[in-house]
Amino acid sequence: MALVDYLIDRDEVKGVFTAFIRPRLNPRLSLYCRELVGISQETIDRAEPLAEVLGQLREWLTRADRLTVPTSGWGNRDRVFLSADAERVGLPLPLHPVPHADLENFYRQQLGIGDRDAVRVRIGLEPNPARHRALADALDLRGFTKSLRKPYSR
Repeated sequence: MALVDYLIDRDEVKGVFTAFIRPRLNPRLSLYCRELVGISQETIDRAEPLAEVLGQLREWLTRADRLTVPTSGWGNRDRVFLSADAERVGLPLPLHPVPHADLENFYRQQLGIGDRDAVRVRIGLEPNPARHRALADALDLRGFTKSLRKPYSR
């Protein structure tokens, strides 16, 4: 899990929250998953459980006075999965009440393209070599949100 707090108008990173979560239901990662995200099983075994990480996230958001600031992402799948996991263990999700900007849906509507890499090429963003790592993906979204200031044509 990773969140990046930044000022859009100046593209200035103000803070970063990143943490691994030890899964409860499937604690052993598949080879596919380990290779896709480049995370070792040992890292996951040492990670905190969801309750601890959500507590840390709430503290981080509170200190930064960001509990009500909208989030953005490529789709809403990560928020849906995190919400479902939190609900499964009876935990409140700090991000639940705030609005979420779905950049995948935005670009699909504006450019007729929903594939992240195709949009990246179309709007002139560099490739993300660390794709699928939470922090790299969160920082990568800055490029997509920054590009929203430009007009687009189909």
